[in-house]
Amino acid sequence: MSEKHFAIRTHSRKKDAVLAFSTKIDANEEKNSLTKLFNLLGLDKKKYESKLNLHFEKFNTISKRAENAAVTVDQFAILYNTWRSHSFVQEYKELQKKESIIFQSKDVFLKILNELFDGTKTAQLSDGNELYFKTKNGKEINIEDLSSGEKQLLIILGEALLQKSDSYIYIADEPELSLHISWQEKLTASISQLNPNAQILFATHSPDIVSIHGDNAIEMEACFS
Repeated sequence: MSEKHFAIRTHSRKKDAVLAFSTKIDANEEKNSLTKLFNLLGLDKKKYESKLNLHFEKFNTISKRAENAAVTVDQFAILYNTWRSHSFVQEYKELQKKESIIFQSKDVFLKILNELFDGTKTAQLSDGNELYFKTKNGKEINIEDLSSGEKQLLIILGEALLQKSDSYIYIADEPELSLHISWQEKLTASISQLNPNAQILFATHSPDIVSIHGDNAIEMEACFS
């Protein structure tokens, strides 16, 4: 097949794809998604809003004719540009889904921390996505200024957060060190909330960590007696 014939056939297939696309797309949803994307990119709404509205007004009119392929070259250009921008919209939506999943985990992480701190401190994320704490009086506390037990808690729960709900075997030796008794009691449940797919193995001397998991506890001394 010659390059010329290949180009013609490729162009024809693309034209058919654009025409088919224009009859199926939800123009209002597409416009709203582009508006959100432009805002996310920091574009001045005054500079694009009227142009975007006009573009989709034309698109709605032309797309009705596209069913019969009765469009001019200029009209096809509007359909084609919408078809091209659709890929950006799809990528934006995929990013939104991923962002939602990421922030959902972070929200659970913050919720667990704040429940464990029980009002003595509040865990928050900065605009730069950095974790910090505030006291009841509103004073900010950096992680390095936390107690050893609080840092230990962050390390344990932070590791569970980083597992992203993947199947992990979570192994820790004496995780109760420096932890408040009430935190020890809630430790396994907190890890399971962050990663329901984690299998947790603790070597511990703390009855508070074992607590409700007594049926799953193995006394190592009994294994070697």
